[in-house]
Amino acid sequence: MPYCRNCGEGVTEEARFCSSCGARQPVGVASPEPVGEEPVAAAPHDAVAIQAEAPAAAPTETPPQAGTAPRRRVPTWAWAAIAALVFVAVALPVGLLLPSGADIGFTMEDVTPGLNEEIAKAQEAAAKSGIDALKGGLAAWAAEHGSTYPAASVVTAGRFKRVDGTPYVDPWPQNKFVGADMTQGTEPGQYTYVRGADGASYTLTGFGEDGTVLVTAP
Repeated sequence: MPYCRNCGEGVTEEARFCSSCGARQPVGVASPEPVGEEPVAAAPHDAVAIQAEAPAAAPTETPPQAGTAPRRRVPTWAWAAIAALVFVAVALPVGLLLPSGADIGFTMEDVTPGLNEEIAKAQEAAAKSGIDALKGGLAAWAAEHGSTYPAASVVTAGRFKRVDGTPYVDPWPQNKFVGADMTQGTEPGQYTYVRGADGASYTLTGFGEDGTVLVTAP
């Protein structure tokens, strides 16, 4: 179909004038394509294709740094204390909400002995570890003092040190029965230290619950 050379509207082959703009039309001459903007070529598929998102990299574990201190294990006595607090926190509201004399299936007397036993075991284990630490400090002292051991007055927290001030036992053992440094005595969590007459020997004793002897060294 021919088109008007002036406005681009379609005209018949026999038309002498454009019915739209009135421009004269040549007869028998092919008319150009309609006037207007040139069609925009479609962009190549590759140019408009959306790049697939790259898969996320798998997470990698960061190796532990040199010199990083290992995690400290929570002692048993601490877990036992936490369990006791949780029990009290749960049982107390329940006891307040229930009517007087109601049976909830257990009592503090049922639970407390077991908790106390676990706590006592943890406290005694800490006392034994403290005795082991003191034995190590005494061995270090003897190695630096001609195989002789210190006087009893020296083997205490704050005094059992070298000339340069560094302690022979660091950190100083804790008495978990009272929550303080271990001291000399025969109460739970304490110790006794007796140096031999020749200074080349000693006896170290640790005490547990009710003042019972836990360990004697060497």
